[in-house]
Amino acid sequence: MVVSSAEILWLCLHSCFNVVKIDLCVACADAAFRAAFDPKSKNYHNGIKTAVPIGDAKKIPESMMGEYEVPEGPDLSKLEYGEEYDKLMAERTLMNKLKPCLVSILCCSPDVLH
Repeated sequence: MVVSSAEILWLCLHSCFNVVKIDLCVACADAAFRAAFDPKSKNYHNGIKTAVPIGDAKKIPESMMGEYEVPEGPDLSKLEYGEEYDKLMAERTLMNKLKPCLVSILCCSPDVLH
């Protein structure tokens, strides 16, 4: 498969814009999270004023007083999805290795932007 330099540049710019969009989403989520714990914010504990009872063991149901036993799950290492799945996962792994290389070469190089 031959990829043109225009396609590589488009992939690079698309990746850079996605990073900026992700950074903005993270910043907004961080601000909303912090507002939930700021007593001066209208979103403090989502506006719920109910006091949370603490230290009263009588409020815990009897069924929850003992140790929790984790049940054994199925052995996921033996699952087989088939030949097509294995082929697609190999291609995905290759693309995941290719993307950072392209970003580091094209997005961070001033020569590409001029």
